[in-house]
Amino acid sequence: MTVPKFPSLFFLYGSNTNLGHNSIIEMIECHTGYIAEALRESSARKHGPLDVRGDVFAKFNDELQQNLKTSVWPPQCFSGYKTADGRVTHNWRGSVEDLSPRCREVRSPRL
Repeated sequence: MTVPKFPSLFFLYGSNTNLGHNSIIEMIECHTGYIAEALRESSARKHGPLDVRGDVFAKFNDELQQNLKTSVWPPQCFSGYKTADGRVTHNWRGSVEDLSPRCREVRSPRL
């Protein structure tokens, strides 16, 4: 939903959001709930622009790519869901239920 160095910019249906087995509407509902909570928290605490920390972003992406290696889009298979270097950038590996707990709480003012 966020990327480093783009303060207070949120994406709906961005990278690694696509599902092959469930409704994208549920994914977007998770995202909008998180965004609303992040904005409420930022406003209440007067923190200014929200920015995801680079280390948090990198760790999440590394974990996601590791999980995707054991999916139906492994590194050795050709797919339109992958970049030339083999990164899966379109699909979420789990279900909406896997994403939902990650979107329930804003963990810090800087996300």
